[in-house]
Amino acid sequence: MSGCSKCQICRNFNSKKSVSFPEKKWYCEAFPEGIPELKLAFISRDSCENCNNGIGFDQMTIEEQMNLR
Repeated sequence: MSGCSKCQICRNFNSKKSVSFPEKKWYCEAFPEGIPELKLAFISRDSCENCNNGIGFDQMTIEEQMNLR
């Protein structure tokens, strides 16, 4: 789960709850129990229109992304 994924620039991503170490688990509104590894593995090929529970990819603006850093 390294690099920048679609998930990290989605408004539904929960960066406060997500951890890279030691649990290596990411969370979002669509996957409140954690984004499945298989979903993350193929995220670049997935349009993510409906990730789960009717919730899909909603890209942040550049300004929103810059405020996260």
